[in-house]
Amino acid sequence: METTNKYKLLSYFYISISLVLVGIGVTYNAFDFLYTFITVSVLVIGVLPLVHEKGIEWSTYISRILVGSLFVVSGLIKANDPLGFSYKLEEYFAESALNWPFFEPYSLAISILVASSEIILGFAVLFGGKSKLTNWSLLVMILFFSWLTFYTAQCDPNGVYTVVENGVEVERGVTCVTDCGCFGDALKGSIGRSLTPWESFKKDILLLVFVIILIVRSSFIKINTKTDDLIILPLSILFVVVLGGMLFGWWFPLIFTIATFIIYLIIKQLKLSVLDMDWQVALMVSVVSFGFAWYCLTNLPQMDFRPYGINKSIPLQMRTAEEIEGVEAPVFVYDYVLENKLTKELKQVRSDAYMGEKMYEDTLWAFKETKGESYMIKDGYMPPIMSFNIGDEEQTHQLLESAEPVFVLVSYDIAHSDKGVQDEVNEFVKLSKEKGIRFIGASASLYEDIESFKKETGNTFEYLEGDEKILKTVIRSNPGLVLLQNGVVLGKWHYNNFPEIDKALSKIKNINEVTSDAIQDEIRVQMVEKDGVFWLPIKINGLAVEVVYDTGASSVSISSEKAAFLYDDGRLKDGDVIGEVKYQMADGGISTGLDFVIRKLEIGGVVLEDIQASVVGNDKAPLLLGQSALMNFSKVTVDNKTKELILTRK
Repeated sequence: METTNKYKLLSYFYISISLVLVGIGVTYNAFDFLYTFITVSVLVIGVLPLVHEKGIEWSTYISRILVGSLFVVSGLIKANDPLGFSYKLEEYFAESALNWPFFEPYSLAISILVASSEIILGFAVLFGGKSKLTNWSLLVMILFFSWLTFYTAQCDPNGVYTVVENGVEVERGVTCVTDCGCFGDALKGSIGRSLTPWESFKKDILLLVFVIILIVRSSFIKINTKTDDLIILPLSILFVVVLGGMLFGWWFPLIFTIATFIIYLIIKQLKLSVLDMDWQVALMVSVVSFGFAWYCLTNLPQMDFRPYGINKSIPLQMRTAEEIEGVEAPVFVYDYVLENKLTKELKQVRSDAYMGEKMYEDTLWAFKETKGESYMIKDGYMPPIMSFNIGDEEQTHQLLESAEPVFVLVSYDIAHSDKGVQDEVNEFVKLSKEKGIRFIGASASLYEDIESFKKETGNTFEYLEGDEKILKTVIRSNPGLVLLQNGVVLGKWHYNNFPEIDKALSKIKNINEVTSDAIQDEIRVQMVEKDGVFWLPIKINGLAVEVVYDTGASSVSISSEKAAFLYDDGRLKDGDVIGEVKYQMADGGISTGLDFVIRKLEIGGVVLEDIQASVVGNDKAPLLLGQSALMNFSKVTVDNKTKELILTRK
């Protein structure tokens, strides 16, 4: 009876909290997806024990499945890129952020420990192992991360802190960590951005809701029975499919989870008497978790979510919204401080209002200063790569536009670059030169340090200057080898797996044979997804345009406005027009338009000639890449992970 009353009190508490959340959401219009999910989850967890005698068991199952699966996927994403997560921790530990500089030397070790701990705790929740230790560990971790995300969400980008230098107090600007690093670069690679600190805080509060249920039920949670396994394991696999595979486009967590489940079931069947079953399972999960993190550290991430992944185009990902048709840019503003010339009163206005209302013409109020940094008032498309440089502007342009392959040895910190691989590097450079392939280095180190390193190791190739943060993002290895052609990343190698020249050259066979002028068999064209539609760049009679990939359209289709521009520009001539024609759109409708021939249509570097196209009557209709162009390829597929259109030549 006492236990039942305890659950009822917990239910009433959760229901009360859900009602408070509804009130806050209505008052402050806070009902975004995460806030709504939290509110509904709290209400469901509260109601279940009241409506059914097994409601508390259902709440426990739900909590175990959601918390366990989320921790497994989150931990795997961090373990997939332990160096990247350590860089994020360094941002937190910096003097200008949390002011915990004493932790900075241990960032990598902490990165691996946190990532592995999340995986271990996630599986422990799913398996029911050492429930009290597991659940209290989860609570401590969630409370810490809740505090951390709340702290960063409250950060004032205009704030300052004081340090003493040579006996003098000096003010410095604080660092606000706007990307929590919860899911690494996975969210950037899937939805185009990371969670904001406030979104991360809401996520942690949601987890706290479920963890409290686990704390209350700790004494009833034991190593899974057969019934528990039949309920928890399949549903957690489904959750991993949704989160890891469908959201992040990464199916390795599913494979890892299933493999771990199989080992866990085998251990249960063996019934070894060496250790308690709980510790046997914990030891097994610890080995596979730390093993995966170590593998990714000493090689490269198993999944590269960054914009410099293999087969990704750097130039295409640097295009701004203004360069992509049909895409809107975000709107940023500043806060201006104005001063009344008579009363010296100060007031603050936004820069868009200042310019739009022509406040600069006001004779009473004078501009005094800009307060803080710019901030976004309207969301929009942000390039995945905001800036990229190796060498000066001209050298960077040549590197990204080079039709010939280029090997780049990235050593962001030359002082800590692995020296044991340098003999292999020098031999590789020699063979590369013999084959007429350019080889350069890229480093953020000082010129004197680079020259000293070259003398010590015998490097004879040129090192170009690069930004440290960019170079660390390009490849998680110091040094690491990158193969570029036309600005596309064709290959990446960790120094522990430095390739032989022939293996490296095999990466460029599908793009351009080094020793011949053979045309590639497979072409990859980077696309941009907006509102569920894929846009890609092509050229129509030499004019660069953005088109929608549309397999349902029977021909290439352009708007009357675009056709008029082509005609006025001399790119569409009277002789190209065939006449009026009826054609089928993607939705099955029949439309009437003007049929004409595109003399040259270029896509992915391949030029197609005499392609049938149609002009639709709508001035604002998007350009469609239809079957009249796509039929010239033997195979057309889409890589949903990299958002690339893959075209195979006939």
